[in-house]
Amino acid sequence: MQQKLRIAFIHPDLGIGGAEQLIVNLAVALQDKEHYVKIYTPHHNRNHCFVETQSRIPVEVRGNIIPPSIFGYFVALCAYLRMLLATIWVILFAGGFDVFIVDQVTFGLPLLWLFRRKTIFYCHYPDKLLCVKRSNILKKIYRFFLDITEEICLLFANLVLVNSQFTRDVVKNNFPIFIKLRKQPEILYPAIDFDKFDIIPELSRQDSRLTTHTFFVSLNRFERKKNIKLAIESFAKFLKSLRNKGQDVDNLKLVIAGGYDQRMAENVEHYEELSKLTFELEVTEQVSFKRNISDTERTWLLQNSIAVLYTPENEHFGIVPIEAMYNEAPVIACNSGGPKESVQDQITGYLCPTDQTIWSEKMQLLFNNHQLARQLGEQGKQRVQMLFSFEQFKNQIDSYVRFISKKPTKQKIN
Repeated sequence: MQQKLRIAFIHPDLGIGGAEQLIVNLAVALQDKEHYVKIYTPHHNRNHCFVETQSRIPVEVRGNIIPPSIFGYFVALCAYLRMLLATIWVILFAGGFDVFIVDQVTFGLPLLWLFRRKTIFYCHYPDKLLCVKRSNILKKIYRFFLDITEEICLLFANLVLVNSQFTRDVVKNNFPIFIKLRKQPEILYPAIDFDKFDIIPELSRQDSRLTTHTFFVSLNRFERKKNIKLAIESFAKFLKSLRNKGQDVDNLKLVIAGGYDQRMAENVEHYEELSKLTFELEVTEQVSFKRNISDTERTWLLQNSIAVLYTPENEHFGIVPIEAMYNEAPVIACNSGGPKESVQDQITGYLCPTDQTIWSEKMQLLFNNHQLARQLGEQGKQRVQMLFSFEQFKNQIDSYVRFISKKPTKQKIN
């Protein structure tokens, strides 16, 4: 009988998003393998989180005495310090754990190494590349030290995992010191739990304007980098093209759904920007915004849409295309980043440049050819079952934690 391990997760903000979904899935997978798991985080709101963290997975909030920002500034620095405090508390007071899984912020890794803790770092994407606004010399100096810290601290992890070949290549190109001194990261693709989607959804907030296969759906957090405006602009062009051909478009809708956090200024601002865009394009009545939808609503939307519009460029991986394909929805996605590894062009959907005309043409193709849409959907489900099953995911992370648990308690960083 294999040993049951104690595994601690340290995550910066346990809200609703792709990174959080991955951490929750890792925790559930390890629980299924009969390990004990617990998540430590500086922020967890039980009214804005994945349902698994409300009961199944124990969560403890630590490190939150430092605010998430200082008058709206120094967000990254505050995240580093909050994670450092959470890490210190776990080391001193949380008891013994066999393996620590850390993600997003590397700042606590040297401390865990110093105290002979065994660590896995999951790199969704380098933080240094997520901060693109460096408009003045002070911001450049500030980010320079944070960027160097991120890479140096990464050296102290026993194992680094990434979510795609795309992200691994990005790490190789942007962390030269790490690549020179350590082995390449291992790839652990995100996966989905098929059981969550195999139950017929019972809706409590179904939009009365929506009927089966009369709408497209976009699932993303309300952030500018998700490029949601491409979905709205393409949809407007799609409607205009159909009208010009004399087709009835009154029942066609676009659903914009995703995570929304009132604490995040960008979420609030971008929601207003998108609402304004629908007004400018005269599609307000045909675009429905849904914030913080439930799992059952998410499943219903995926299962009953014409297709899913996945608009982020150079997305690190993207779990939405996987969920869409399992629910037999064709995917239209940007021809960059992680979707190039998940979506098969013209087999499970379409990989396109960020051109509204091309997106609207693909939307017309699927709208006018139900047999093609059904074929792409069926092929998508087969692909997910073959490559992205939760069982494979469980076995892979279980093998990683067992491997790390047997390593020497303090290894050299070079």
